[in-house]
Amino acid sequence: MAFNDKYDPQTLDDLVIESNNKMVLEMMVKGLLSDHLILEGTNGTAKSTIAKLLPKLRHGQDYDIEHVKGHSGLVIDENLLDQWQNIQAWSRIAGRAQYIMIDEIDTLGNNLSLFWQWLDEWRGHVTLIGTTNKVMAIPRALRSRAKVL
Repeated sequence: MAFNDKYDPQTLDDLVIESNNKMVLEMMVKGLLSDHLILEGTNGTAKSTIAKLLPKLRHGQDYDIEHVKGHSGLVIDENLLDQWQNIQAWSRIAGRAQYIMIDEIDTLGNNLSLFWQWLDEWRGHVTLIGTTNKVMAIPRALRSRAKVL
């Protein structure tokens, strides 16, 4: 067994999470809340760990995740959204949940209207999980479409 598989957190109880945030995350795991999610915090606060753990806890192995590392040159354009839409369509056919995880989502910039529209259109079929150290650097229109913890 690989070291990470053996020692990575397996449940939310394996992490130190503020009680109100833990309650929201538990509701997401149980399927009672299906909002997009932005995890905010300084380096080392387990944002990425939680982002990777949530789909596994909610769906076991029946999910697909598209993991994007945010950076200053990242552009979410029509080509990328078309690719994600194709992945999402395949996930629906296969009966699998679809997640898009974007590390450092604050680096995406301000011209994201196509992305917002896409998120609205696919709500309930695709879940966005973003991580950030600077939540206020995320455009307000994107923050308003997600639960920020």
